[in-house]
Amino acid sequence: MEKIRKAVKAAGFFLVLGYSELDMGSIYIAQSFIDPSGDFVLHRRKIKPTQVERSVWGDGQADSLTTVVPTRFDHVGGLNYWEHLQPLLRY
Repeated sequence: MEKIRKAVKAAGFFLVLGYSELDMGSIYIAQSFIDPSGDFVLHRRKIKPTQVERSVWGDGQADSLTTVVPTRFDHVGGLNYWEHLQPLLRY
């Protein structure tokens, strides 16, 4: 992740990156928002994996309800697969 943060800083852009995250024996569908200075602005996990995903990935936590952050460009948000169908995450 450090190489990605350095590349974002060198390029001076804003990045939303989706990936599988291993944490304490569980795998999560995760997103990190990295600003042009290479700092993490937001890290979130998919709240509720759908169907077959549940056999592999764990549930996210309440702090992952934040899906939009202000940037110098405008507000930027991101959801993981099918999360756009979960009403709570759209507000």
